[in-house]
Amino acid sequence: MKKCPRCKTQYNNLWYKCMKCRIELILQKGEISLFKKTSYVDPASSGYLLEQLIDQANALIIFTTTDGEALMCNEAVEFFTGYKREDIFRQGWLDLLYKQQLARKEMFRAVMKGCLISIKSKTYESSIIRKDGTECMLSWRLSAIRDKKNNNLGILCVGHDITDKKITEDDIDIHGQNLKDILTSIREYVLMTTNLEGKITYYGLGARNIFGWPPDEVYLEDISLIYPKYSRSETIKKLSENMQKNGKFENEVQLVRKDSVEFSAILTVTPLINRQSQTIGYTYMAKDITDKKKMEQQMIRSEKMAAVGQLASGIAHEINNPLLVIMGRIDLLEEEKMPADVSKALETVRSQSQRIRILVDRLLSYSREKKPDAKPLDLNKLLQTITPLLSYYPEFKKVVWKENFQQDLPMVKGDFNQLQEVFINLGLNACQAMAEGGEIVITTRYDEAGQFTEALVKDTGPGMANEQLQRIFDPFFTTKEKGTGLGLSICRNIIDQHKGKIDVESSPGKGTTFIVRLPPAD
Repeated sequence: MKKCPRCKTQYNNLWYKCMKCRIELILQKGEISLFKKTSYVDPASSGYLLEQLIDQANALIIFTTTDGEALMCNEAVEFFTGYKREDIFRQGWLDLLYKQQLARKEMFRAVMKGCLISIKSKTYESSIIRKDGTECMLSWRLSAIRDKKNNNLGILCVGHDITDKKITEDDIDIHGQNLKDILTSIREYVLMTTNLEGKITYYGLGARNIFGWPPDEVYLEDISLIYPKYSRSETIKKLSENMQKNGKFENEVQLVRKDSVEFSAILTVTPLINRQSQTIGYTYMAKDITDKKKMEQQMIRSEKMAAVGQLASGIAHEINNPLLVIMGRIDLLEEEKMPADVSKALETVRSQSQRIRILVDRLLSYSREKKPDAKPLDLNKLLQTITPLLSYYPEFKKVVWKENFQQDLPMVKGDFNQLQEVFINLGLNACQAMAEGGEIVITTRYDEAGQFTEALVKDTGPGMANEQLQRIFDPFFTTKEKGTGLGLSICRNIIDQHKGKIDVESSPGKGTTFIVRLPPAD
């Protein structure tokens, strides 16, 4: 125990100066006695048990004067800092703990001054430097100690070691930042979240790239805006039923971009769970599978066309032989004199036989993969020959034909006659789609990214639904009363033979655009 040489009050090793006389205390070794009460009311007068609790507390406890001089510190200070109590008392504890950290030391002094002015306690987090040079992160709580007359006696500083907690928080922050970086780097997938009311609360970079809406236009908007209007209620109904039954939704759906262009996607919806295992919203993930579906459809179409081609070739030959006999006999009969009604009936037979002959020719054309006689061609000049050929059709007279050609296009490699057949077919289809008239614009341009020369045939007709678009190039599929369904199939075969691409874009009420892409001549 320590004894004040002036007032003889006994103190234990917690104290550096007598709280009554303010003189340094003398350590008296070997003396063991209970704490003697004094008339002075201070922290030391609470008894021996209180002293032991303070000294053995698992937190740094330092009591200072109003000027910041240490008057008391517990054993934990030695454990956490590596300094002896004598060092803390005599060498200036702030200078020891915040050496080479002048800014943090001054900040701590400012917090201490704030405690003396304020009634409330103050908190401050900072790292100190231990005696061995390592860092220790402490969370300090500073409280001003006052007497009954509200005069400041000193400042009680209690520090808790939060080094491990801080490391964990830093790791969480790092992992959180890494996760954020991962999520923000996903560009090929839609990633969004909604609250329980279906309002969008997170809109990832991939969603921006795919849908086209900026974040400020969709934040807290209803998630239903990503579905086409005609299928919106049905999709939401299926999604709701699956969520209730299976706890998630995963299916192929049609989604719509800001520019109203639809695309096929695999949509996955799962509940968004918080730490308390409560559902606070939903997570939406979607993958655009337009290209994948095109590849699958192309494979199916290739297999189908190969089978249909073999069938068409066999049928055409079987029909062609008796048809030639019939037409030959018609020629012989026409040389004979016969009644007018018989001649008229014979003419009908001839016209229908001729129609069958045209169909047979188309079947043979479809079944034979004639290799193109590819030569360098000026696409603009080729397209300028289409108008005179279409002018013989009555449907052409009801439309306005416009040409928008890019000059200095690279030459393409192709068969003039085969490519001419493609664009005549596309132009005629566009004319027939607008029986009451409309506008057709044929445009050429160069796609630098894909290194293709493109020709676009765009009409203002009624457009097509997605179901029709899926089958538009299938053989024998037609929406015309007298169509054979082979025209567009033959067009695709020709473009495939030229190592090009033909695509179609359309939606109900917004017309149709066929895009033909041809490789350069070199």
